[in-house]
Amino acid sequence: MDEKKRATIARGLQDRLGFASSTTLQRMIARESITTNVKQRDVDLALEILGVSAEEAAGKTVRKKTKIRRTEVQMSMEKEQIMYADVFYTCGKAFLLAIFEPSHIVFTDHLPSDANHTTEEIVDSMKRMITQMANRSFVVTEKQFDGEGRHGTFTGLLGLIIHPPGQHVGRAERAIRNVKETLRCLCGFRPW
Repeated sequence: MDEKKRATIARGLQDRLGFASSTTLQRMIARESITTNVKQRDVDLALEILGVSAEEAAGKTVRKKTKIRRTEVQMSMEKEQIMYADVFYTCGKAFLLAIFEPSHIVFTDHLPSDANHTTEEIVDSMKRMITQMANRSFVVTEKQFDGEGRHGTFTGLLGLIIHPPGQHVGRAERAIRNVKETLRCLCGFRPW
């Protein structure tokens, strides 16, 4: 096999290995980290005949220093918040999710009775979430809940708006979808 062909094969291997540098490829061959018919001399030939690859040359160039400009962004946190809540199920467990707008703060709370949860459990969970927001100096002015017609009557929460069957609390539904997608990613790729 002529030298040009050996050099071309060596460069192709270099490219297939993520544009490894000539030195790195020679080290891999010498340590037998890879099984290949390419020899160290072939890598030298590729460097002599074909020159430094464009990728390797780009990797060795000196980066220009970028000027950093500092800016400060003032976040205006409104103290008045609206609570959007709904119950969702995952892995046989029932949770209450509440998202507070406009701050986008999300709370979840496990409902102990799971599928047989009661209205009192939901109200107690909502009260705990509202208390946590009050501890952070927020005032919850409105509470919206997707009643779905199966929970009974809600007492003990002023300003609660219960959506009738067939209507959903869109912000809570989107937050639930995000939580479920995150859980699916975490649980779907576990190593055990």
